Amino acid sequence: MCPIHLRVDRRRRRGFAAIMAITLIILVGAALVALSAGVVGEVKKTRADAVDAQLRELLIAGATAAAARDAGSAPNGKPVSVQLPADIAGEAGALTFTPMKDGDKLHVVIEAGFARRRASQTLTFAREGERWKVVDARID
Repeated sequence: MCPIHLRVDRRRRRGFAAIMAITLIILVGAALVALSAGVVGEVKKTRADAVDAQLRELLIAGATAAAARDAGSAPNGKPVSVQLPADIAGEAGALTFTPMKDGDKLHVVIEAGFARRRASQTLTFAREGERWKVVDARID
């Protein structure tokens, strides 16, 4: 081969190699974007699961507080606030229960808030001797 043909072949090979290198860089970049989007999604899901778990715990604490404070003796239809630990209250934590008497039954609506999310449940109590006993619970 003559020297002119060698120069043309080298230029073609360098152009192909440059195109392949750019293509590989684009593919790696796209894979990194997809991977980081997946990681961010998992972090958000984990945080939401933690907040949901805290809300469920607050609802349980509200049911316990309603039973311990004898919700039947609380003013009908007036919300009662439950004191929360400082770390929970610091993250916009709130817990209230509202008793509503209905004949021989007592309905107590428990509302919990934490990290800008809310959950509530309604407990139905029935009189059993001197005490109120939970006969129904519904998540609202």
